[in-house]
Amino acid sequence: MAATVVLAVVSYLLLPETVVTQISSGGSSTTMPKIMALLIPSIIGIGGSAFCLLQKGDSKKPLVISAVGVCVFAIMLFVNL
Repeated sequence: MAATVVLAVVSYLLLPETVVTQISSGGSSTTMPKIMALLIPSIIGIGGSAFCLLQKGDSKKPLVISAVGVCVFAIMLFVNL
């Protein structure tokens, strides 16, 4: 959860107001406002972490969901910077 929060703050400070969210080979990219682009991986990362903390079994699915949120942040930073 800490990685998600840190990446959200760093992304908010570094990313432009319009963020590229999908790249196509044809050259036209899909964009989204920065706030919406940051909310999606934040919800995925924090939700996965919270579910992992609340879960009583040994399932690794919530941890994988949280890792996906962190990876989405990393890819978004790589593509837009």
